[in-house]
Amino acid sequence: MVRLPTLTAATCLALTPAALGVSYPATIEVDLIFPRNETYNNMTSFPIVFALQNADAALAFGYTIDWEFVWLGGDEDEKFLDAYTGPDISNSLYVGDFKYTHNDSVLVAGKVSNRNGYYLRPGTYAVQWTYDTVTCSVSDTSTTYHIGGDAYITSGGNVVFTAVSDGSGLGFEIPVDECPVFSGQWTAGDGTATCPELSSFDAEPDPCKAQLGQEQIDCLQDWYRGNNQSEVCLASLERWDVESGAASVALMSVFSALLTIWFVGVIVGTL
Repeated sequence: MVRLPTLTAATCLALTPAALGVSYPATIEVDLIFPRNETYNNMTSFPIVFALQNADAALAFGYTIDWEFVWLGGDEDEKFLDAYTGPDISNSLYVGDFKYTHNDSVLVAGKVSNRNGYYLRPGTYAVQWTYDTVTCSVSDTSTTYHIGGDAYITSGGNVVFTAVSDGSGLGFEIPVDECPVFSGQWTAGDGTATCPELSSFDAEPDPCKAQLGQEQIDCLQDWYRGNNQSEVCLASLERWDVESGAASVALMSVFSALLTIWFVGVIVGTL
């Protein structure tokens, strides 16, 4: 009787970075594209957009961004909320509808939940977020790296914006002549280890590398209006999910590696 090896989720996670060709040290930089230190109209479904530089590593290790806009002061009407948020943004194929990369950055976009027609309470807001990633899982334990701040963005520049209700502010507008706001980074170390560990290596921040052109901005505005597969999106960005070649190749690479292990296990089991 042949005993087949068990292929666990831990094995998949350990293989994924190598399958995606991640080189070490692998630094993932988090830059905030929108909002910035500006005055905006208190739009419903107010958006937030990050860029995660080093797309291969960001997708290989996975990410979950928990975010919110925290009211600091302004309109005192108690019918309003003190904080606004939307669903966590992650690399799950089933969460969110914006699965694009630009150059070497994953564009990560979310919106304030609009199930009750929420629009931002007039006043000033701090952008708060945390970024979590699990690089691997071995023996039923996980290694999770966590960056970000519980009060402003402690690892980068603080972003405090103002929301107004009189229409005098900006809409969902991203400047083409200004760099995103550097908001933090983390680095995975030794690539020969089964589980890459958090490295003390500090790369020089380069938020301008994640700067968008007008076509990419037009795509994000189409997404905000409900069309995440517009002509400009498909022409100016690359999809990373299963509909695109990159993700399919990555998944097939992992599958091929697992299949090889399976065959080796079968051969060894028959000896």
